[in-house]
Order: sequence, then C-alpha cells, then structure tokens
Amino acid sequence: MGTSNNNNTGNTGMWIAAGVAVTGLSLVLLNRNARNKVMDTSMSMKDTAMDYASNVKNDPSGVKSSLIDRIKTTSSITMEAVSKIQDILNNEGKDLKETANTLVKDSKQMINHAMEAKETLLDAKDKSMEAKDKAMEAKDNVMEAKDDIAPDSKGKNDSNLRRVGGEQVTPAVPMDSVQRTGANKGNDAQDPIKR
Repeated sequence: MGTSNNNNTGNTGMWIAAGVAVTGLSLVLLNRNARNKVMDTSMSMKDTAMDYASNVKNDPSGVKSSLIDRIKTTSSITMEAVSKIQDILNNEGKDLKETANTLVKDSKQMINHAMEAKETLLDAKDKSMEAKDKAMEAKDNVMEAKDDIAPDSKGKNDSNLRRVGGEQVTPAVPMDSVQRTGANKGNDAQDPIKR
C-alpha cells in the first residue's frame, strides 16, 4: 500500500508541472510576437544542432581537434587574464604596503616632532618662570634696600625721594648735602644749613 501511495504522489507532482508548462506555453503562444520569436529561436537551435551533427558525422577528428583548440584558446586566455589580475594585485598590494609603511613612518616622525616641540615649550616655560622668579627676587631686593636705606623717611618731605624702577627710593645722602658739595661749596651765605 505504501508503494502505490508514493507513486500517486510522484505522478501528481509530475502532472502539476506538466500543467504549469502547458499553461505557460499557451500564454506565450497567444501573443503573435512571442510565438514568432519562439519559432525563430527553436528553428535556429535546430539548424545549429543539425550542422554540428553533420560536421561530427563527416569529420569526427576535425571537430574534436577544433573543439580542443577552442578549449585550449579559452584556457590560455583565462590563464593570461588570471596572470594579469595577479600581477595587478601584487603590484597594487606592494604599493599599498609601501604607502602604509610610509604613513606609519611619517606619523611616527610627526609624533616625535610634536614631542620635541612640547619639550621645547616646557623648557621655554621653565625659563620664563625662572626669569619671573629672578625679577620677583630683584624686586624684593630693591624693597629691602629701600627699607634699609631710609626706614625713617616715611611721612617726611618727598623732596629727598627719587624714583628708581617705578619705586620711590630715599638716597643714602640727603639732597641738601649734595647741593652743598656742588657748585655752591664756597658760598656759605646761600647755604641754608650753615646759617
């Protein structure tokens, strides 16, 4: 029983396929242009098959050698194309590899230059900080010298004060004594201290 059931299923599938093929063929044949094209193509295929069969019948070794020559020609053309493609891939691969190596090398050089520039900038920063510290130290020294020279001159007449670097500094020698030792040295009548 199982065998006849399998045969019926196989026959049903075959009948369905045949029905679909006939339906498709009938739809194609309803259109005049499609029908003419199918007829021309089938006639052309029939003529080609008939010519090939007659050639094989008349000269089997010639057809064989012709077929072998075509296969050899096709094979050599294919091998040549594969060789050219392989050469292109090898050359382009080398070029790409060289380009990648150059990029890596240039990138490393750029990083090295950037690091050197960073070190130079840090050195310049250190030098400027050192110069700033020295300037602050010099300012502190000037301030200490000012305090040492005239600690009691604050609040007195500013005529004895002189400006040095933006700061007022009292000279160690009063201005009156500088005037006394100057051109009026011999003229005591004009000297206010000796009166």
